[in-house]
Amino acid sequence: MEVIKDLQRVIVYIEDHLLSDISLQTLSDYVDKSPFHINQTFTMIVGMTPLEYQSARRMTEAAKDILSGHTRILDIAMKY
Repeated sequence: MEVIKDLQRVIVYIEDHLLSDISLQTLSDYVDKSPFHINQTFTMIVGMTPLEYQSARRMTEAAKDILSGHTRILDIAMKY
């Protein structure tokens, strides 16, 4: 169960720092596991690497902003 807790902590960290550049080393330092372990575990359970997950989440948020129609596309592109 510790693996699931580590994974949850990684996801929360990514969500909290969605617009920041995050490295695998940063995530591994956060959960005190090796970068290889974090990458392998995350990929096996989620189906994508942590950095792919962050990119997908950014695109989801960008799509929400586009659909809301309150922000210019250029501003959204710069944000995400």
